Amino acid sequence: MEQESSTDLTATIRRIMPFCEVLGLTVVEASPDRVEATVEWTEQRTTVFGGLHGGYVMAVADSTGAAADPAGLPLEA
Repeated sequence: MEQESSTDLTATIRRIMPFCEVLGLTVVEASPDRVEATVEWTEQRTTVFGGLHGGYVMAVADSTGAAADPAGLPLEA
């Protein structure tokens, strides 16, 4: 089975879960056991003293977790 590129994985997750586009979520790696994603720090995503807003961090964690749930959002969709 051919390994999908990071660009392909990101395009797929953003297509099946459009909120990932809003979050700026980029999928680095995805397998049945692990999904790794990254986001970039931007001022619009911060709270006091420039730290990432907790709600933003939780939305990223929730979206990444959903991508890892084979019963939820399979990356092959």
